[in-house]
Amino acid sequence: MSTFDGNRNLTHQITYQLGRAIVQGKYPVGDSFPTEAQMCRDYQISRSVIREAVKMLTAKGLVSSRPRQGIRVLPPSAWNVFDPDVLQWSFSGRPSLALQREFTELRLALEPDAAALAARRSSEASLAKLEGGLARLAAAARGAEDPLEAVIDFHSAVLQASGNRFFVQLCHFIRIAIGVEVAAGHYSPDGLPDYQAVVEAIAEANELAARGAMTRLLALTGSRADVAPVAAAS
Repeated sequence: MSTFDGNRNLTHQITYQLGRAIVQGKYPVGDSFPTEAQMCRDYQISRSVIREAVKMLTAKGLVSSRPRQGIRVLPPSAWNVFDPDVLQWSFSGRPSLALQREFTELRLALEPDAAALAARRSSEASLAKLEGGLARLAAAARGAEDPLEAVIDFHSAVLQASGNRFFVQLCHFIRIAIGVEVAAGHYSPDGLPDYQAVVEAIAEANELAARGAMTRLLALTGSRADVAPVAAAS
């Protein structure tokens, strides 16, 4: 029997254990999942809890459940990769270089445009938040702040300054991606001038410069992760 955290809903705990196992490859794509009866025995819980957990995994695109076919694991192309849990499971353990590369490529496709929009729409409040982010980064370089939270705060502030709610919704994605980068040693305090360039371009309402500065900043991270993004050349 698995040990469960009494502070969390039992259904969510089962969903977490099964979802994490799927994402980390314990259950190969296309293989039959354990039956409801098997999981009830393994976890010593009721069938209703298992059914609710399977519904949650289905909503995340990890499995399909059909009469007479049972529960089957779906390929990664079907997964809801922006789901917070799926993101977390993808990066628990040791994420592959290929996965890190995909994250960097997506960030290069999105964050430079977010910076350009921030330059177009910046306000006193958003600029103050970006300046505060720079101060935290400088403190992190001195060892006085947590570098992970400092980097996350800065990039989240840029997304928020874009004034585009779809970009803002990516803040959780950015948090997970940056967490992996910092843990892998891809953040360096030497990059502070690159962050400064982003803020200066936004403050000057220079969309082109803001886009270029953010592209260079992300390309620097990508190079540390052995990624050579095409967008870095622009």
